[in-house]
Amino acid sequence: MTTTKTGNKITMEKCIAELHKAFDLLNKTYYNNELPTPMITVYPTAKQNAFGWFTPAKLWTDENKETQLHEIALSAEYMNRSYIDVIGTLHHEMIHLYCHINGIKDTSRNGKYHNKNFKEESEKRGFVYDYDTPDKRHGWSFNKKSEELIETIKSFNLDEDAFKVARAIEKPNKRPQRRFSYECGCGTRIRGKAGLNITCNDCGMDFKMIQ
Repeated sequence: MTTTKTGNKITMEKCIAELHKAFDLLNKTYYNNELPTPMITVYPTAKQNAFGWFTPAKLWTDENKETQLHEIALSAEYMNRSYIDVIGTLHHEMIHLYCHINGIKDTSRNGKYHNKNFKEESEKRGFVYDYDTPDKRHGWSFNKKSEELIETIKSFNLDEDAFKVARAIEKPNKRPQRRFSYECGCGTRIRGKAGLNITCNDCGMDFKMIQ
């Protein structure tokens, strides 16, 4: 079990509890308590460079499908950012949830491009933009927390220690590139990657791969 310098235990249970507390307070403050409670999860990053994501499908259900929940996931690799930033990501995904349940089309291109509807809903809920034209790939995705929103999150009195650690980012193991032997007409040998197409300056013959 990981501990902070003060000895407070950091657990996933505590992290999820604080995320749900923040969800409830954001829901009350910015959504008039209209949002259904989703399953909030912390996953290893499923999307490149994504801090979090909302899944429109109700992925969480019981055996009889009497309970069905949307999902808001936060990237495990980025949970040790400032807790203000983590909650800002949660709030961003809550806007997607709001748009979904209200039939507002806020994204395209498989959820990557955030359109002007998303921008409008963001600006209603404490976010601002420091650019005037949408990003070509992501549109209006990069909303910024206003000072008012930051102060609102601070007023929630969340336990900051719940957001002290993150899952290490795993770097893919690169397989060593196989090297092959080549020989020219005068017997000179070299090693290199497959498919080399070079000529010996001494004999003028091409190097041929040998076993």
